Amino acid sequence: MLTDNLIKVCGKKQFTTESILFLKANTNYTEIYLNDGSLFLSANTLGIYEDRLKAHSFFRPNRSIIINLDYLTRFEDCGFNGSPSLIMHNDMNIPISRKRLPEFLKIFRSS
Repeated sequence: MLTDNLIKVCGKKQFTTESILFLKANTNYTEIYLNDGSLFLSANTLGIYEDRLKAHSFFRPNRSIIINLDYLTRFEDCGFNGSPSLIMHNDMNIPISRKRLPEFLKIFRSS
């Protein structure tokens, strides 16, 4: 599915990793949101993409979303509902789970 910085969807579509804003789980499918506002649906699960995107600047802040850290605008310690959250360049507010917060902070502080 992944060749260097290309990700294939359903064998027909290819996207560069830089064009992907985030991926969102939808039952046994994955919604792929691109930075141009378009959306594609893949028959693969989010876990499959997570493994393939780890070598790139992607992070899974909770069970249902993987974000491209290149599009992260800011981190809010007390964001949505008083929980830590990530704000993307399109103003989308993504909650970060307590379990994944230490890993994120390590990445965030090193950049």
